[in-house]
Amino acid sequence: MKCKKLFIRGKSRTGKSRLIKSLIEPYLDHVGGYFCQRIYIGPLYRGFALKSFESAEGYVLDRCVKRLSEVENIFLFSDEYGKWHMKPEIFNDIGVDLIKKSVDDRKKLIVLDEIGGIELGCSSFMKEIVNLFNSNVPVIGVIKSDKNKASLKNQINSEEALALNGYLDADRACIDNDIKILDIKAKNRSRVESELQAYIKKCI
Repeated sequence: MKCKKLFIRGKSRTGKSRLIKSLIEPYLDHVGGYFCQRIYIGPLYRGFALKSFESAEGYVLDRCVKRLSEVENIFLFSDEYGKWHMKPEIFNDIGVDLIKKSVDDRKKLIVLDEIGGIELGCSSFMKEIVNLFNSNVPVIGVIKSDKNKASLKNQINSEEALALNGYLDADRACIDNDIKILDIKAKNRSRVESELQAYIKKCI
């Protein structure tokens, strides 16, 4: 049987990524995968960058800069007129390399933080993610809420994105022993944290 994959799901800005960060920071030497860093210029967020778990110092979820050119691997950004632009090559090149390297280095746990955005339309990256889902590698991650995912699904219908939507479908997850989705809310945050912590310790 493949090793179980564990995901948390919830509304935007509910602390999903911060919860995972607090739990995996003591074990970063054993963690692979990626996280998405939110980039601010002044009080406004202007982009998102794809980052690895190379060091505790670099594991920063929100970063303030003077200009976007200071940041590597930005995959989504807003120009000075407020128009958003995508760079799918960041996922198809950097993202694929991060996943492959994590597997090749035999990391004990791979973190996907998060899934459900523009990467659904990045064919090479999505193939790597689907391969990871079919592997025996332990995975934890963050997925967008059903509302956000449904909106994206209407825009992106690649074969790989549809396959991923199948894996992360709530009905399937209820009966699939390989995948578990935890919906996080204020009233159950402690329980979700305990289950995540137990899973991480078991993997590492």
